[in-house]
Formats: sequence, C-alpha cells, structure tokens
Amino acid sequence: MSRHKLRPAIAYELRRDTQFNTLYFNDGRVTFTPSMATRAGTVFAAAPIVQGKFDITGVSDVLSFVRGDAVSGNWYDNTDPYQGTIILWVTPEFEGDDGLDHLFVYDNSNRLQVRKNAADQLQFLRDGQNVYADVSAWDAGTTYCLACRWDSKSPIDGTNYMCISIDDVHTFGAVTAPATNEPGNLHFIGSTGVSAPANAELEGLTIYRRVLHDGLYGCDVGNGDEIALIYDGGV
Repeated sequence: MSRHKLRPAIAYELRRDTQFNTLYFNDGRVTFTPSMATRAGTVFAAAPIVQGKFDITGVSDVLSFVRGDAVSGNWYDNTDPYQGTIILWVTPEFEGDDGLDHLFVYDNSNRLQVRKNAADQLQFLRDGQNVYADVSAWDAGTTYCLACRWDSKSPIDGTNYMCISIDDVHTFGAVTAPATNEPGNLHFIGSTGVSAPANAELEGLTIYRRVLHDGLYGCDVGNGDEIALIYDGGV
C-alpha cells in the first residue's frame, strides 16, 4: 500500500497543490474562476487515481489533508463546518447499482462524508444531517460533476440547509441545520483511510468557504450560476 498526504493550499489563497495538482481552498474574498474545479486535460496531468480492489477490500492509495489551525470557533484553516461547497468530478469504475460503498471525501471524526452508499445513493453527510440523490443509473467510465453545499445558519432554498448537485441538477435536503462540531483533524480523499475505496478517478477537488450560487439559491457575488459555470467548463 502506498500512502500519501496532501499538502493543502494556504487558506484564502487560490493556489494549486504542487504534489497532486488537485486541491484548492477558497473563500468569498478570492475571485471565482469556473476552471478552478475543472477536469484534467489528461488523466495523469492533474488527477489522483484512487481505487481499490473490485471487491472493495483494501485501499491502494491513501490521500489526506489536515484541517490546519483554528481560525474562529470550529472554523479551521482548511475546513469550515458553518458553510461551504465541495466540488469534485467523479469517474466511477463501478456501476451505480453495485450495492457497494465508495467513499469520496471523509473526515476522520465522521462529521463529513461524500459517498456512494450501499443503497446506491449519493450521500452527503454534514454534522449529523444528510441529503441523498439516486445514482443507481451511474455508468462506469462516465464522468459526473458533484457539488455539495451546506449552510448551518440559513436554509439554502428557504427550507433546506444542504444540497447535492449532480451535473447541475440539484437535490435539496436537511430541514434541520447541521451542527457545527469541531471537524476531524484529518480529511481523506477516496477512502476512510482504511476502507471503502472510491474505485473512481477523482478530479478537480475544490473547497469553498461559501455556498456557491446555482442561479436561484446560494451566496450571489455577481457571477451568476456558478454551479452551471463549473459544470459547463468541465464538460
């Protein structure tokens, strides 16, 4: 087993990680650029390939980043439980109805998860609250753009505090606000660190400190439909 740890970019600075060329941290003070979360031109140009055995035993590569230093309350350099957006492109090496668990993003305190679960749903967990979207029709080798948004203070659409977007199609959920617990000190990409390998190519992982705008809902900073811009740019 090979083991790697991502060196995260500095908070508030738009900067590409030089080792894996894939991870960004961003907040509202940095100019939004749709191509930040775009896919690699070729597989080996900017995409870590995180995969395990077909029977999901073992983990071939372990990628992780640290939460960094505390900024205010439970907001840390590289993770913020109060609000944000996680963007990534996923090309599964599995069929969406395989009945298996595939982890894409995971906090080692189990307070954040983005996964394809055994019920063949895309599951986004944030501090005790969940939103789900059916992905049983996913095809191996097809690339999908995921956007996971949360806001612990105000419902994103007036009712729900969380949202999953797949290829610019939005599913809102969580009528109760997620808690704002202290995040885990390690966040893993493509597994729990020991199990549930992604069996997928993961590209363009970008973490924002605000709820990106989808044309109707989110933090509107004048860019229009940011989810659509990212999806269109990657496609």
